[in-house]
Amino acid sequence: VNAQQTADRGFLASLTLPSPSIAVEDDDMPSVALVSATGSAQQIAEGGSEPASFSVSIGAAPFVTGSAGSGAGSVTLQLEVSSGYCASVDDGVIAGGEADAQAAFRLAADFTSACFDATDCASATGATTQCVAGLLPHPTIAVRSRDGLSSVPGSTITFSEADGMTEVSRVVTVSVADDSVAVGGVFAFRLRSVVDALQSNDAGYQALVTGLEAEAAFSATDNDVIGLVSRIANSEAAPGTPMMLAEAEFGESDAEGAFFVELSSQPRAAVLCSVAAPADQLTVFPDVLAFDERSW
Repeated sequence: VNAQQTADRGFLASLTLPSPSIAVEDDDMPSVALVSATGSAQQIAEGGSEPASFSVSIGAAPFVTGSAGSGAGSVTLQLEVSSGYCASVDDGVIAGGEADAQAAFRLAADFTSACFDATDCASATGATTQCVAGLLPHPTIAVRSRDGLSSVPGSTITFSEADGMTEVSRVVTVSVADDSVAVGGVFAFRLRSVVDALQSNDAGYQALVTGLEAEAAFSATDNDVIGLVSRIANSEAAPGTPMMLAEAEFGESDAEGAFFVELSSQPRAAVLCSVAAPADQLTVFPDVLAFDERSW
């Protein structure tokens, strides 16, 4: 009650109005979005010059509690690419020993089912499922500068309150290096963005657990094939060129020749090849060739 403007003095003593309370609903929430530049799953070439491209953004400007508007708030995101593939092997197969089990999992890898860990893989009755890592080279991540003029290899992005970067996307590219392993067509990857709580000082973002909205899939086409390559030893002839041997005359030494044999791609486990020829015409040695991941 305004005492100076009130003529009835009784109101001054008896009338008390409660203090009104005002609640403001914040329409900005901590969030992270990772989106394919094409709007759909991208497919790139192994060892190709064109990487997969994505945009990363946050939904609210970071701030330090009690110091909003100071420009001190920041949130750092870690970019991660899946490093393994789901593999399911019957329990009876892996009972023999650790080495045999690991070889079985490597051979059973499903290159269309990328995983970060075993929780990404569906389980099967009577079988053991693993997320098998180390089968292919890890993709390279690069983050484009804010001005878009350059890209720097790295797996972190920092959004700052001072920079005013809320709802402004940063471009991330991912490339897949060439390797020697044949996987049979196309192999998949998953890219995700998670908050680095230790490097961020916004409490809302520190508590944020990102989900599918901060994840995207992409794949690469394989440029390796499974096969055998043979070439004449100590010769510049193209691989697969037939060797010409003159039939030995009576009393002469047998005609000899040598081939080099190799696999056209790196195997994921041991490979044995038998060598045979018409016994009444040729003698071959050795009759078995053994290859593995280190010698192929």
